[in-house]
Amino acid sequence: MRAIELQEGSAEYSIKISDNLHEIKEDWNRVCRNSIYFNSDYLELLESYGPDGYTYYYAIVYLNGEAEGIYYFQKKTIELAKDFRVHTHSKNPLKKIGVFFQKQFFRMIRYELLVFGNVLLTGEYAYFFRNENPGKSEFNKLTNTVLRQVQEFIKANKGRKFKSVLSKDFYVDSALSHGPFPMNDFTEFQVQPDMILKIKPDWASFADYTASVKSKYRVKFKKVNSKGRDLEYRDLSPDDMASLKNDIHKLYLNTSQRASFSLFVLHDEYFLQLKKTFPDRFIATGVFLDDKLVAFYTLILNGENADAHFLGYNPALNSRYQIYFNILLKLIEKSISLNAKILNLSRTALEIKSSVGAEPFSMNIYLKINNNFLNNRLSWILKRTVPAVDWIQRRPFKE
Repeated sequence: MRAIELQEGSAEYSIKISDNLHEIKEDWNRVCRNSIYFNSDYLELLESYGPDGYTYYYAIVYLNGEAEGIYYFQKKTIELAKDFRVHTHSKNPLKKIGVFFQKQFFRMIRYELLVFGNVLLTGEYAYFFRNENPGKSEFNKLTNTVLRQVQEFIKANKGRKFKSVLSKDFYVDSALSHGPFPMNDFTEFQVQPDMILKIKPDWASFADYTASVKSKYRVKFKKVNSKGRDLEYRDLSPDDMASLKNDIHKLYLNTSQRASFSLFVLHDEYFLQLKKTFPDRFIATGVFLDDKLVAFYTLILNGENADAHFLGYNPALNSRYQIYFNILLKLIEKSISLNAKILNLSRTALEIKSSVGAEPFSMNIYLKINNNFLNNRLSWILKRTVPAVDWIQRRPFKE
């Protein structure tokens, strides 16, 4: 553990940095006891059952001796041969040769990435302050100091310097957006927005929700429901999840590995341990067809928010039974029944999520490469490598 004393303006701040949450748990929980994603039980679960290849670092900011804020970091060893899925279905021999050499090149790429935030989540899970954030100037200086000191701590303890630092995800009106990162040679970019459905106060039931949408969307929802009429939904207990663990993980992989690049693959015990740790706040639902598990979805209750977590389904059955669309409708129904004010549907499948009423909220991501030549050209590189967000937003609600 490292302790640093510093003074920002008229306030006396100090910082503790550790790679062992247990030794700072009491102060950590004092800052953020009400947030499930900053809760030490969840973060310790990630230490044991999080994605392979990750280590975690924690910083607590003290104001005049009292724990006031926390910062959260994850370290990942990027291995492009594992993290970038390159393949081709083309019969063209030149394309096959190109893919072969690309795979050989990727086997040589291995480097350390420091993530400021949580790769498993969409949203601002990099920092948390117990009271209001410090003033903007103080906040920026504190964040700069923490970012620098965490990297120095890891280098001193592990003997490693990071090739790049990724800071994610910050809503465009966040205290950290346009704050400390551009001043420190980070490049700002955006990927897909966060999709959020605001639950209206007059939705006492799912029927109230469907009554609030335009007629063509009600017709669509009925068709989707009709296609999935043979699907059965069951909330899963810890015992259910233990017996279905392999099936659940396989369905998760079916969905997650369709992406060409991913920073992580979940541990096969992750969902079960999450249910054991938060039995009332983590809801896992199995979707069955003829008594066989064909899909699952999960929901985390975080204060007044219902957050759609990971899901998985059999892609061969999706079109016929409209599994994914039915899951979205079930998530809305469940959120209403739980009196949630917000249903967070995260990224991906933007158009279909907007068709059930979710709205996009843009988020900034910041990247810095610790190589001046590459970092000076990073904006140019990102413009040519980050896919454009090209989609049509649907607006299902009546005016």
